[in-house]
Amino acid sequence: MRQTSVKHRNIKSNLDDDQDHFENLIKLDRTAYTPGPTGTRVHLSLSRTRVMRGGLGSGKSRCATEHVNSQALRYPGSRYVIARKDLTSLKETTQKEFLEKVVDSATVSQFNVNDNKLYYKNGSEVLFRETKDPDKFKSLELTGYLVDEADENETDEAYNKLDERLRQTLIIDGVKVEPPYFGLLVFNPTDETHWLHGVATRTDVDITDFRFDTYENVANLPGDYIPNLLRRLPSWDVNRLVHGHWGRSVKGFPVIHGFKRETHVRPLRFSDSLPLLRGWDFGYNHPAVLFCQIDPMVGRVLVHREYLGEKITLQDTAEGPGVVSKIRDITADLVSPGHPIFDYGDPHGNDKKDVGISSIEYLRIHHNIHVMSRREVIRTGIDELQHKVSTEDYLEKTAEGRKRDPTKAPMLLVSPSCTNFIAALEGGYQRDKDGIPVKDGLFDHLVDTARYILVNNMNAQVKLLHQQRKYKPSNRYTGY
Repeated sequence: MRQTSVKHRNIKSNLDDDQDHFENLIKLDRTAYTPGPTGTRVHLSLSRTRVMRGGLGSGKSRCATEHVNSQALRYPGSRYVIARKDLTSLKETTQKEFLEKVVDSATVSQFNVNDNKLYYKNGSEVLFRETKDPDKFKSLELTGYLVDEADENETDEAYNKLDERLRQTLIIDGVKVEPPYFGLLVFNPTDETHWLHGVATRTDVDITDFRFDTYENVANLPGDYIPNLLRRLPSWDVNRLVHGHWGRSVKGFPVIHGFKRETHVRPLRFSDSLPLLRGWDFGYNHPAVLFCQIDPMVGRVLVHREYLGEKITLQDTAEGPGVVSKIRDITADLVSPGHPIFDYGDPHGNDKKDVGISSIEYLRIHHNIHVMSRREVIRTGIDELQHKVSTEDYLEKTAEGRKRDPTKAPMLLVSPSCTNFIAALEGGYQRDKDGIPVKDGLFDHLVDTARYILVNNMNAQVKLLHQQRKYKPSNRYTGY
């Protein structure tokens, strides 16, 4: 038995208070555990760093703690750190789950209450620590570590320090063994600006990104857990906190009101009798394009497709196709050659760049795409978008509305494939306390593309086109 200068609690202690204290920490019979598909892949993985992002109740933390326990039992004398930013939070959550549900008391020798350290009978150790002072990890030699709620850490300093300590060498049955080192980073998904996203997407080191979906863990959840979660969460958080996708948590005040998924979202058919309208919002981090049609007789907007890029240029590069190539591919899926297309864009797309011509000039000169733009106050386009969302009530409740449009469909219809635009209208697009729309770097780009289309769409060219085609209103283009 390992000798230390600090008195340890022993499960076989004759002292009743010691026995009661320890059994309150560790149950005599561990809770049964069966990993889901993603958990199984984590356990089988040999990656040094395993990014474990997932929805609420998805089983990611249980999977991580089970992995630490299984490796501690498999490799006698191995040492691990289980950490969270704050020690109190760690004791109330991850440590509690590990001691009450994961570790089997029959495998444990001692628990050092003062040092918050667990000893296995085979000589393995688990240290429960906080990450507030990463320098405290300097003297450790580890086989593995687990950082729960890793997104609480503002920087990657603790991750880097712990990763540096994965160098413990074991002697098992007289043989020198180098165990499979691992680090587990467990958290609810962040946006792409967080350091965890940067770690997960690195290709120069041994890292695997695992996504846990709450539905994978449904067998271990109360029957009403997921339905209640879906009712409580705003739509833009469902992908993040249920399905485990990267995303931004938005707090504040919605700009657009009245958008309802069950009312405004439905499958749409593209109409050969209406031109395609594309709205462009330029940029490198998140360029966006919206693909729409507008019925000029009643003003109904049909949003067929969306494009939201990430760190991509207009032109093709050695790394892959640029924005223009992707937009051409989407356009080819919607229309046949020669179909009328009108393009509207950000007026700032006319601004000269340090490296050469403006984005609008580039599209015109190199791709024969003529983007029209006009400078308007943001409020004009937002008011028009809000009007399209709200006009449903007018059409349904008034005789004039029913006469103009007997279909009674909303004046804005969006295809289910436009997930980001839908999330923006459901509340992801926010304003601050002074009523100013927030430039969040994501939802605002797609709303901007809609604004550019709405403030420009009824210009003379579009009106002339419909007059020449002798267009007659019909509901055949929408599938509603």
